[in-house]
Amino acid sequence: MNPQNHSVAPEDFRRLFESSPAQYVVVNREFRIVAATDSVLEAGGRRREDIVGLLITDAYPDNPDNPDANGTEVLRSALQRVLDERTGHVLPIQRYDIEVDGIFEERYFKPLNEPVLSADGEVEYIIHGVENVTESVKATQAS
Repeated sequence: MNPQNHSVAPEDFRRLFESSPAQYVVVNREFRIVAATDSVLEAGGRRREDIVGLLITDAYPDNPDNPDANGTEVLRSALQRVLDERTGHVLPIQRYDIEVDGIFEERYFKPLNEPVLSADGEVEYIIHGVENVTESVKATQAS
């Protein structure tokens, strides 16, 4: 059996990534978005062409109406940690309000960051993923 006949063609990887049901964005070493899954775009009511090339903190800014918002600072620090330590990590649940159709919606996420290392062991990209846990956080708050 020839393994090449059963592997994914390189040009198909972007389509496979974008079709993932998980909410992921990929950022470069400058924290600019270079790729995003369809599910993260749908969850935030965004279009790929509107966020690719932006700093992740510009694409997903803090809620200006929440004086306690610090999501962009936490995110930037977490991404820098990945660069410095060259290892992934899961953050505690974070409140990170998301702008949808011009209105910020209160959301809670369990974020993770995973480095993509080059052949020489340096961080080339960071996969930033989130699990939306808003419903469970709000249910806990209500009880």
